[in-house]
Amino acid sequence: ASAASAAGSCQVELGRWISPFRRRIGRWLTDVSPLKPLLNDSYCTFKLTTVAWAEPWVVSLNLRYNQPEQASAVAVYPLFEGGTFNASYNDRPLLNVTLQAPSPSSVALEAVITGHGSDNNGCGEFCPTSHHFIINGDEYMVNFTEAGTPFGCANKARQGAEPNEHGTWYYGRNGWCDGNEVRPWVIDVTKSAVKASPVVVKYFGWYQGATPRPTQSPGYIIMTSHLVEYA
Repeated sequence: ASAASAAGSCQVELGRWISPFRRRIGRWLTDVSPLKPLLNDSYCTFKLTTVAWAEPWVVSLNLRYNQPEQASAVAVYPLFEGGTFNASYNDRPLLNVTLQAPSPSSVALEAVITGHGSDNNGCGEFCPTSHHFIINGDEYMVNFTEAGTPFGCANKARQGAEPNEHGTWYYGRNGWCDGNEVRPWVIDVTKSAVKASPVVVKYFGWYQGATPRPTQSPGYIIMTSHLVEYA
């Protein structure tokens, strides 16, 4: 997996892409407009990183700016990150977020979530997980039900996954596919965020409707999440 980050923003991840199995190809157009406020300096340095065991890649990255049709993101507030997907994964405190404006145009939740590793349940790569954000008492959830299915990623070829890769590329995975971008999950949470100030946010991740409790070799979740304010 590769990630681009702006060095001036404490190594905040802007995008995540998964390299294909033995297919030296891949081109994706990923909408990261909710994170535009991170690019707030006159000079930004970007870095692409990958795991040490991956074969060398020649990569290029372009930023394309479009005039927003509606409101534009003006502030980004970091929320939760991932971690080892075991019995203590959900031992997290509540977060309090104070927005810039008392009545923002809109507020969105943005998250990039992928599961990796393999415990006795196939977590986190091949097990379906659900991820829950509670914002001022209202729940927002995304789940990855295609993880572990025979053709979960093969069926995504028309959505950008590179076809005809080597190995087990066609199996569904937990929030990602080989040879594809990881599309950010973005959902409008305005009605919840304006209920009270500060905005109180809670997060937990589940396997089969409960906190994961692997008995060996726990997997892990790679996640970035943000609250985004628009004006």
